[in-house]
Amino acid sequence: MVSKKIVRVDPKAYKALLYSAFNVLILEPSVINLFTSADITITFKRFYSDMSNTQDSATTRIYTPKQVACGALGGPVGLIYFLWANFSILKKENHSKATIILGIVFIISLIFAAPFVPQEVPAITFTIVYVILAFFLSQKFHLNKDEIMDSEEYTFHSSFRVFGITIACFWSSYIVVAAPLHWLYSIGFFGA
Repeated sequence: MVSKKIVRVDPKAYKALLYSAFNVLILEPSVINLFTSADITITFKRFYSDMSNTQDSATTRIYTPKQVACGALGGPVGLIYFLWANFSILKKENHSKATIILGIVFIISLIFAAPFVPQEVPAITFTIVYVILAFFLSQKFHLNKDEIMDSEEYTFHSSFRVFGITIACFWSSYIVVAAPLHWLYSIGFFGA
């Protein structure tokens, strides 16, 4: 018989859980095990545990170029996140910092350039650019799928994780781009 363990959550742990709620939803199924309505077992994992090469396991998870490209469907935030994550895992600190800085500059440029894009240009054009850019940058600077499969040090992330993070990045991109655009329009920055 499997024994059930009840974990009492203190307020600090509960606050940490609230701050990282989307992380809990996208981690492996072992994160939350519901046995009955009264017995809940929660295993806390740090979100950035995947981002270091000092794990207890023999392999470190990394995103393949196709996973990075799919993650770019999450908009500019997805593009930045997946590239940054792989650079961090590969311990390419200069590339990680450059990704964040160039990503911020890219988002700011996008906010100020968006009102001047002709109405005839479909919005999907931007998404296609993100996906192609993410794929080619990942192919050039990260490990490809064959290199990951041949490596004893690395393995790739699950597609479910990529999907979950992509959804979170999509909504983050919407907020990061739409909110400043709305504010700039409301103060009359772009005219009537």
